[in-house]
Amino acid sequence: MKTISVITINLNTKTGLEKTIKSLICQELRDHIEYIVIDGLSEDGSAELIHDYRQHIDIIKIEQDKGSFDAMNNGIVLASGLYTYFLNAGDVFPSRDVLKRAIKIIDSQLKLQNIICGKVRLFDGGKFVAIADFPHYIPHQGAFVKTTLLKKYKFDDSFKIYGDLDLWTRMEKGGDYSVLTLDEVIADFELGGIGNNPAHLYIQYKDRQKYFLKHKIYSKWLVSGLVFLIFQSCYILLGKERYFVFKTQLTSFKRKVLGALNSFRQA
Repeated sequence: MKTISVITINLNTKTGLEKTIKSLICQELRDHIEYIVIDGLSEDGSAELIHDYRQHIDIIKIEQDKGSFDAMNNGIVLASGLYTYFLNAGDVFPSRDVLKRAIKIIDSQLKLQNIICGKVRLFDGGKFVAIADFPHYIPHQGAFVKTTLLKKYKFDDSFKIYGDLDLWTRMEKGGDYSVLTLDEVIADFELGGIGNNPAHLYIQYKDRQKYFLKHKIYSKWLVSGLVFLIFQSCYILLGKERYFVFKTQLTSFKRKVLGALNSFRQA
């Protein structure tokens, strides 16, 4: 059994896909890594590119899917590593030894945690914006998850954006949410997709509302509408680049306030 299965999903992102594949195949301890590439019938030459690199890819699956989380589920079915990690088209590892360090951490655990989570650097047009470091919303680009648990829970493919948050919530309800947090960057993530582009704030809002209703978190369902209006206004007033900085700072401030409130309650 390989230690880590790395899954890359792609749809019409040929240039980003090649960057991702190159980032994976130069990783150290390559013989401990299973690499799976899932393509949703791209029409931009991605399939030809995948076959050009086929000697570096353990499993290739090219077929139509229902969206990102359905494609990720298709990869989960095929994965056989102890842990599974998603490095989707356009994402890259920041160094050659990221997976080597993750493998050493996995091998050193006396009791294997179900999720090993690091940080993700966010870029916009190649320019560094912020670090995604959210304790209650682990970005899947920073998470190594036990493959057996991913096969058990899978993603709810009806979500467009918050399928990973839904997965963590269901794992927590099932008593399987245990996390080992790493103070290091796992991946570099290029912003601009539907899940993080402020031009698609309304789609993000609707998907988040779907999550709150599914899990009966009615108070946050109400607050989410107000937050959507604030973020939408900030995007219009500040512009894209400053919006990302503001959002990161606001998230950090919220985390500090919640931490202080928790400390006060426990005092």
